Amino acid sequence: MADACSTDTSAGPRTCGLAIVSAVCGLTSVVFFLGFLSGIPAALLGHMALGRIQESGGTYKGRRLAQVGLVLGYSASIASILLWAWVLAAG
Repeated sequence: MADACSTDTSAGPRTCGLAIVSAVCGLTSVVFFLGFLSGIPAALLGHMALGRIQESGGTYKGRRLAQVGLVLGYSASIASILLWAWVLAAG
């Protein structure tokens, strides 16, 4: 089974695929107001990507992308919780 971050490293460090997917999920959660639907996967994948990037010893890059996914994923999830609490309290 192929590693989600595995690539040919002969050309130097490569961007971790998990970090890219994390950033994309985080961005879609904010832009399309998806909240939990893509916010939680963004945060989970961001944590996984940061771990793999850390363990790779310079083989993989993409730390900023993973951090963007974490921040956007958590932000969208928290905003979703607050919105639902407000809707339920007003209803």
